[in-house]
Amino acid sequence: VRLILDSVKITSSDQPAISCTQAKKLILSLPPNTTSTISDGAQYADQGEDAMDAAIFAQDDLTINGSGTLIVNGAYQDGIKTKDTLKLMEGTYEITAVDDGIIGKDFIYIHDGSYSIQSGGDGMKTTYDKDEEKGDLVIEQGQFTITSGNDGIQSQHELTIYDGSFVIES
Repeated sequence: VRLILDSVKITSSDQPAISCTQAKKLILSLPPNTTSTISDGAQYADQGEDAMDAAIFAQDDLTINGSGTLIVNGAYQDGIKTKDTLKLMEGTYEITAVDDGIIGKDFIYIHDGSYSIQSGGDGMKTTYDKDEEKGDLVIEQGQFTITSGNDGIQSQHELTIYDGSFVIES
């Protein structure tokens, strides 16, 4: 599934504004010179243990690419979350979340971009802890400003940073 976010504003009051639960991969593309805003509400209808809990939620792989701007307001819990692999390629990201800013359960790969993350929990993290081959977080380059209530960057397994500029307050 591929969505091109061309200066859209998507808001949901009681569930993720964008959710993908039955696709192998969700791709969100940010065209040049565009700004898109994705927001969820402070309370969700489904609050069960396995419920979706982020403004952008993917059950499977999620890739966000392009040079545009993405503003994410996670008023319920998290900003961007996938239960599998998350790839962020370029772009400008402004993420505000009550809990965690960015979660990629199995793996997070970041290649370039500008990231401003304000979160009550962790700024960005991987969470898979049952297999030593998963849970890595790799950053190739980018500019990061992270203000978080807990860890700025947390990797369940390995954290690899090749290049980038970082300002982290946690």
